[in-house]
Amino acid sequence: MAHTASCGNASTPECRCGGCAGSQHGWHGALTLAQPAMAADRSASRAAAEHEWAEASTSVPAHRLTRRKARATVATAKSDIIDWMSTAVADPSTNMPTAVDQLVGDIGDIISTDVLNALCQALGSENQNKIRAELAKNHLFCSLLAALAAAMQKFGADLNKAIGQVTSEITSYLIGRKRVKHTSLITTIVAQAAAKGISQLIQRSPIAQNFKHLELAVRVLAIMMCPAPEKHEEVVRYCLKPLSEPIVNAAVQGRLKAAMPDWMK
Repeated sequence: MAHTASCGNASTPECRCGGCAGSQHGWHGALTLAQPAMAADRSASRAAAEHEWAEASTSVPAHRLTRRKARATVATAKSDIIDWMSTAVADPSTNMPTAVDQLVGDIGDIISTDVLNALCQALGSENQNKIRAELAKNHLFCSLLAALAAAMQKFGADLNKAIGQVTSEITSYLIGRKRVKHTSLITTIVAQAAAKGISQLIQRSPIAQNFKHLELAVRVLAIMMCPAPEKHEEVVRYCLKPLSEPIVNAAVQGRLKAAMPDWMK
């Protein structure tokens, strides 16, 4: 399906793309920012995130929780993740960052092609921009990735066993909180298509056969694809919370716990 040219570099706290349904949101830009030539842009992005965090922290009492604090803290965490991935390109011998950087792109391509196409076929005559925009607004694909991360954490490398859990978790999120139409059909289709695509990736790609690398790539992609992790509990709990040093430094972890204490427990 067509999508707007700005999808891959999107950084707004909302996504209503009727072309890609949110499957292209943000992650291309994150991978680009990790490239060697983008060092100055990475520094500028981090400086902006740190400035916003400082402003958000000093504008209200330290104990007061605000969405602005949470949003700024997530931005600093993203800067940490992108900096960590940038070491993959600068030094290919750094095994884990190299693998995760590649797998984020590989899994992102699966989500934005195979899974999106399966969804569009399932919607049939009702496959309209309005419906896809509704799915983007309600975080369908980052919900999928967060559910997959949670299932991988619970069931390990057995993706077939995890698929029922993935479907159940997405259904709970979309029905319980967003009330999106066609939920049963959508969750089954996207979960099965994602599992099939990732299984094929594992078969053809040696780096995807390392479960830890694959699991980490799913988490990173969810964080980068989600238009507003500070509003999306599952992305925080299952994708951001498990990331520790050297990916997210201790100071930023402390900020996350202070800004979103219930989700970071």
